[in-house]
Amino acid sequence: GAQDIKVYTQRREMPPWKVAAGMPFHNERRLTDQELKTLADWADNGTPAGDPKHAPAAREFPKGWQLGTPDLVLTPTEDFLLGPSGRDVFRCFVMPTNLKEDVYVSAVELRPGNPQVVHHLLLFIDTTGAGRKLETDSQEYEKKNPAIDPHTNEPSKYDKGPGYTRNMGIGFLPRAGLMGWAPGIQPRYLPDGVGFTLPKGADIVMQVHYHRNGRPERDRTQVGLYFAKKKIERPYQAGAVTGGAGSGPLRFLFSIPPGEANFKLDGDSWATQDFTLLSVMPHMHLLGKDIKLTMTPPEGKEQLVFDIKAWDYNWQEMYFLKEPMQVKAGTKFRVEAHYDNSDKNPLNPNTPPRRVTLGEQTTNEMCFVFLGGYSNSKLPMLPLSPLGPSGKKKAN
Repeated sequence: GAQDIKVYTQRREMPPWKVAAGMPFHNERRLTDQELKTLADWADNGTPAGDPKHAPAAREFPKGWQLGTPDLVLTPTEDFLLGPSGRDVFRCFVMPTNLKEDVYVSAVELRPGNPQVVHHLLLFIDTTGAGRKLETDSQEYEKKNPAIDPHTNEPSKYDKGPGYTRNMGIGFLPRAGLMGWAPGIQPRYLPDGVGFTLPKGADIVMQVHYHRNGRPERDRTQVGLYFAKKKIERPYQAGAVTGGAGSGPLRFLFSIPPGEANFKLDGDSWATQDFTLLSVMPHMHLLGKDIKLTMTPPEGKEQLVFDIKAWDYNWQEMYFLKEPMQVKAGTKFRVEAHYDNSDKNPLNPNTPPRRVTLGEQTTNEMCFVFLGGYSNSKLPMLPLSPLGPSGKKKAN
């Protein structure tokens, strides 16, 4: 009741906002100290009702698309039928846009058809037809070589539908990424003048990571595209800061021993040109405990971008900076994260704990902070390099 509300808000566990410290972000769900005191006083004094005349209007939540009706909705041609058991499935769905001219996209909203099994989504732009060919070849192969159900020794009726399966990536180099979704992400318009370029006739390839739940399930996820009404002068670009424990070119690799309750991963990436930072999105799996990102300008002091002290896999968000940040060439970004692979972690997918390495399965782990912004670079990626400020040699 009221005392629970007091306890959870005082601990800042509710409302859920995982950033404990850092730069100001849009849509912060944090209560002020005065609001916390008001809630505590209300709980401690018998939950008295206020004057109805001062009550705010009941909040109306949007039904369906959160950003309103999209300009273009894309979805696979049929449901994908996911089997109840086995390894996770990474299914790539090819969705033609049939656009007659280039357009600029200022917002993307993804709606998982079945949130019970959709682990995350990634969108890519394909202008070469490579995705279509992979889908055609895969569909023919799956017809001639159907998977066998181990219980019946008959061709399986599961893990079937449109698209093609790839465990790492999407099978080809796309023109660019578009956007992604994981639990907790809310759709948002990019700032004025910033957006994704979507060429005429392009296909969107959507990779869906399915995590089985012990039952046969169906999914048909929808993608809503919102077009900019004027030409975008600054195409949106993405990049990543990767944490690991290896050395040299294999810096991003790691192996978390069973029983290790506070395993550290870290990594650096440098800006090789000036760019503008708009958003950050940390990503770990079930063993994640905490993650933070700092940035150190050349000849400057280290600044905290964000610090998440209690990582929650179910509350991953893309955090948009309230004020776009100008990043100077030579700026170092550093990610630090910790993982709990002990039997004290209730989210540990392995009982007893096992050694966990980098990988795409939910039972593997990752350490990334994805950055979004724009620059004068003609490449679709932000000008970032793990090699050092120049992109050519490792900095001391």
